[in-house]
Amino acid sequence: MFGGFTSSKLKTNLRLCINRLKLLQKKKTELNVKARKEIAEYLALNKDDRARIKVEHIIRDDYMVEAMECLELYCDLLLARIGLIETQKYDVFMFFYNCSHYHIGYNTTLY
Repeated sequence: MFGGFTSSKLKTNLRLCINRLKLLQKKKTELNVKARKEIAEYLALNKDDRARIKVEHIIRDDYMVEAMECLELYCDLLLARIGLIETQKYDVFMFFYNCSHYHIGYNTTLY
């Protein structure tokens, strides 16, 4: 039904995921730098409400970048342990571990 486990597909998908995560992290941090400059302009113009909204957005994006960094580390770990996964038989823990990463990746707009 599902086609089984192929390590080559997993390696490829993990590498793609890591590259996408790095790209998204870079994009988000660059946008946050620009938004910080906008906040300074809003504060200079006494538009405190708009500045607060921008600050909340920056904080949310910073948390997202941190989550992407954690996800990238998990993908690196999984990529390093593919050899162990190949030698072991079906392991429920590893199945849920992989599923959780795909779910997190999907919810952080990686796919």
